[in-house]
Amino acid sequence: MKSDNTERSFEKEINKVAESADGWYENEYKASSERLYETFSELYKIRKSYFDDASKEQTQSRVKILKEKCIARGCRFKSKSPTIAEMLIKMAFHKPKAEKRVSGYRRAFSVLLTNEEVNETNVVDYIRSKGGVEELRREATKQTVSLKERVAIAERRVKELEDLGSFRTEESGKNAANSGDIVIAIGVQTAKGTVAMKELVFQKNGTLSGKTAIEAALRSFYSKSRKREEEENKTNESRESADEQEAIVDAAQASTVDAQEKEVA
Repeated sequence: MKSDNTERSFEKEINKVAESADGWYENEYKASSERLYETFSELYKIRKSYFDDASKEQTQSRVKILKEKCIARGCRFKSKSPTIAEMLIKMAFHKPKAEKRVSGYRRAFSVLLTNEEVNETNVVDYIRSKGGVEELRREATKQTVSLKERVAIAERRVKELEDLGSFRTEESGKNAANSGDIVIAIGVQTAKGTVAMKELVFQKNGTLSGKTAIEAALRSFYSKSRKREEEENKTNESRESADEQEAIVDAAQASTVDAQEKEVA
């Protein structure tokens, strides 16, 4: 019963922030940066309050609610398993032909989520101190991410992805006390299209000890996810450029028609 109430509360919160974002976009986009900062603050609180300490079942339930809201608002995702942060940003700010701006917001939001100076009480002040959301986006684009930061970011992103499946072994059962740790599964591709699992690499125990291997795998995941983001940004920029060119052509054609009508008159 308590869980049901929590899920209703979660759904109410994301509906509230979606309406808030709509209000900002329709009425105050050019006039009120503060409203934008407050929306980021609300999204940050939702991300931290409803997902950081949630159980697997709670996370799956909330992701389902969030995905349904995204679909209802017409959001599109390049990846089949978008992160929670990406879904929150798109859920709030999705508008037709606004992919480039939303992509920038996602980058700015990632800076907030990974910065130790930021907490649920100071998001607005932090954005203001940095010079606004656009400056945060530029910071995310320009900053050099250390190897340690890449591992931390990748670990967070991996945990946000949907499960591909799960299995239990004697070793994983013994490792249950380390719930939340990243584990590497080593397998062999089969001709049937399946993967034959051969070994598990744990951070703290197992026949193979693998902190170094796990960190290397996470850094690789980080690089791949960054590459996907860059490709998506290029696609969004190309789409927006095409929309702009189409608008220019339409305007030119309209101008020509007006001139011809005046000559006839």
